[in-house]
Amino acid sequence: MTEADHQLSIEDISPEFIEALTWESYEKKPQIDGIKREKVKCHLAEDGSFSELVRLTKDGLLELEEIPPFRLRQINYSEAIKGTTKAWHLHFEQDEIWYIAQGRLIVGLMDLREDSPTKGLVMRLILSANQPELLYIPRGVAHGLANRSEETVKMFYLVNNQYDGSDEGRLPSGTVVGQDFWEIQKG
Repeated sequence: MTEADHQLSIEDISPEFIEALTWESYEKKPQIDGIKREKVKCHLAEDGSFSELVRLTKDGLLELEEIPPFRLRQINYSEAIKGTTKAWHLHFEQDEIWYIAQGRLIVGLMDLREDSPTKGLVMRLILSANQPELLYIPRGVAHGLANRSEETVKMFYLVNNQYDGSDEGRLPSGTVVGQDFWEIQKG
């Protein structure tokens, strides 16, 4: 029998550590109705890389597999410096698609829609340029972000309505979830 064949059990762990031992859960977490994530293909070459973020149809709609029909009206660029928390934002007349070009963010989502099957559900996820994807956030879902990395995060977000300050609702960052929500959670 080789060392690799030896089975280890909880009884083989020193008793002083057993009570402190925890297990990471990889179960799929509940998802807010309407939130969509779409992977972005990144083509690597010796001299760099190329990613196609979106295509537009002849009618001006984004052509995506996972994200519902989306008429692009504005493209925005934002940076979040180290330590930034921006939350919660809410829109009644626009949906958003987020893309992280550099860095990684903690993203919070909270379903505030009265008639939604997931009303009140809160999600927390990580968006990172290391695993490029698009995140679709429908209107009525409060959203926020926190940068707990050492670098400035650079992101683009696409919207299907032009900016109108009267459609920019805000809630305090600790609403419902508390301030710890925006901190790094050890697994």
